[in-house]
Amino acid sequence: MDVSVIIVNYNTSALLNDCLTSVYTKTLGIKFEVIVVDNNSVDESVRSVRENFSDVKLIESKKNLGFGKGNNLGNSIASGKYLFYLNSDTILINNAIKILFEFMEKEDSNNVACCGGNLYHEDGKPNFSYSIRFPSLFGIILYRAHLSSFFGHSSFNDTSVTKKVAIVIGADMMISKEKFDLIGGFDPQYFMYVEEGDLQYRFHKKGWSSMSVPDAKIIHKQGASSGNLFKLKSEIKSYLIFYHKFFNKPTSSAYKLIELFFAALKYIAFTIIGKRSKRKDYWNIIKFLMGSDAI
Repeated sequence: MDVSVIIVNYNTSALLNDCLTSVYTKTLGIKFEVIVVDNNSVDESVRSVRENFSDVKLIESKKNLGFGKGNNLGNSIASGKYLFYLNSDTILINNAIKILFEFMEKEDSNNVACCGGNLYHEDGKPNFSYSIRFPSLFGIILYRAHLSSFFGHSSFNDTSVTKKVAIVIGADMMISKEKFDLIGGFDPQYFMYVEEGDLQYRFHKKGWSSMSVPDAKIIHKQGASSGNLFKLKSEIKSYLIFYHKFFNKPTSSAYKLIELFFAALKYIAFTIIGKRSKRKDYWNIIKFLMGSDAI
């Protein structure tokens, strides 16, 4: 088997249907299998997969495992030389899986652990596809202040040339199964967000690379299965895990202070302009950062 396509799903039945249709329609010229890990959805996801995609290997989890654990579960039955982790809110534009597979098979890709294509919004505009740097405190400040683009932090490959990046976004990652298994897969500490950064940081520490392959083109609709407050809390908690794991306590404490500062700014701003729901959200973030639930 060339590639095992692994999709973790949570209550995104219609999106999953479109994603799977694109996989089977666009993927030609390679041997592949599709594994869907359903994270205890309460919508029509499971029924729809069974009725419309009989070739899919369906794993029904009894609870929501999150992104990393769900993908690890999919890997446990995968037989492909490469794993292609694909979000359910994506649609292949071209034969992206074969393009990424052929790149990984090149002789000079022996040191590559992970690659991904260019992601697009539904209107065809460039979407966030990779990060050129691993998480840092300065990067977090730029991110929260919406200043990343002013400091040359490109996130889309607008050339026709492959290039080395720090982190391929988790929406579409083709990974050597051998290397993935060697480092133990995704860290189960993370529920969602940053797990792909953790994984590829460990690849980096092994001397392996992640690459952007712009010829592979995929639509990414983004953020379809959870609310904004839950997403932000999950993201902050994941960054806290990352800094605590790879750096030191002062670094993780400094990160928490940065998030508190920006959450307080946004709380004040939304109070002034009268957006009560947003003000409430950021008050919850402040309480979360000051409470025991945050590391």
